[in-house]
Amino acid sequence: MTPTRYNPIPQHHLTMLCARFWPERHGGVEQRAWHVSRALAQRGWRVRVLTENRSGHVDRESPKRNVTIERFTPLDPGRLWRWTELLRVRWWRRHIVTADPPGTIWATDPLMAAAAILAGRGRDLIFNPACCAAAMNHTARQYPYVTTLRTSRTLRRFDDFAFNRAGRTIVGSENLKRQLIDFYGNQHSVHVVPHGVEPPDTPTLKRLNRATCRRRFGLDNQSFVVGFVGRLDPIKDLGFLFAAMRSAKLTNNTRLLIAGAGPDRERLERLAQMHELGSRIVWTGHMDDPTPAYRAMDLLVLPSIYEAFGNVLLEAMAAGTPVVGRRRSDDQTRPVLTANDELIEHGVTGLLVDPHEPDDLADALRLLSGSPGTVRAMGRCARRHALEHPWEETIEAYEALLGDDMTLARAA
Repeated sequence: MTPTRYNPIPQHHLTMLCARFWPERHGGVEQRAWHVSRALAQRGWRVRVLTENRSGHVDRESPKRNVTIERFTPLDPGRLWRWTELLRVRWWRRHIVTADPPGTIWATDPLMAAAAILAGRGRDLIFNPACCAAAMNHTARQYPYVTTLRTSRTLRRFDDFAFNRAGRTIVGSENLKRQLIDFYGNQHSVHVVPHGVEPPDTPTLKRLNRATCRRRFGLDNQSFVVGFVGRLDPIKDLGFLFAAMRSAKLTNNTRLLIAGAGPDRERLERLAQMHELGSRIVWTGHMDDPTPAYRAMDLLVLPSIYEAFGNVLLEAMAAGTPVVGRRRSDDQTRPVLTANDELIEHGVTGLLVDPHEPDDLADALRLLSGSPGTVRAMGRCARRHALEHPWEETIEAYEALLGDDMTLARAA
């Protein structure tokens, strides 16, 4: 292990470690990294991104002023694939030592964060995990069909190591903070900075009116449309929503709009048929911009059993759509680890339902399907709530913490 060292930190330098980065799109982590890098660059920060070149892009480019991307050929473990995670830590450590980046290092992946610590940059490191590997694995043991939540012992150990050795940890929700502390102990410096949202402007909302968006998906204006947006993955537990839809016994003009793609599509189609919902579902596939889907819905339901944050809730609210989600539950045998309680104001911007009873969600669907005025009022409140939490607010909080890090480092 390289001994810890200290370099003077030049003002306004940030290096982001990313498995994927612009123009690749994979999920919320990559989108947030791109947004943060651009926003900080506009504020005068010099942002350097070290990332893997998975799609054959140029090795080095500057797509925005003050943003420099450096791409490396991805690791090929070959016959040593069983030790891929260990090899990735070593691979990232070598690139960090070679690059010797000034300023603060930002990492969302525990392997990259661990590599930075082993490169002697723990004091300079901000760990910004997207999830808690140990909490995910615990949840997977309680729901064996949710195979995508399983994590290796090696990954969990590096996650623990990064959390407890990083100079600071920044998370998006109290929900994720509780997970990390419950499984890894009470780290000395954990900051909660909720994610922001970029609400569609008024002209966009007028252009994407409900009638126009519904025509796009073959829906009529008289239908009551329940929606879901996200990756089709067992973690989203759409079966919970299907069971509630069947139990609710809603009128024949009720439709379910599902926007997203993923490995669970075929199983979900079979499950929908079992719940006699096949003819009521519209599958959109992947959407780069799901705003038209949000606008076509009467409400959005997020039935996930695990979410570190839940960006789709804020996105839906920003589009003026009320949201429904399951309450957080620490039940050891049936955990539902979500931040819904933090994001949804029950009865104002949407509804929170029992995490274990589909019938409670069915009651909520019946209530809202018969109260269009309530749905519209919740939608207006939801948009106002989203407007009060713009990305600019999140970036300002990040910048304040980054500034504190530099001040502390100079004083050391």
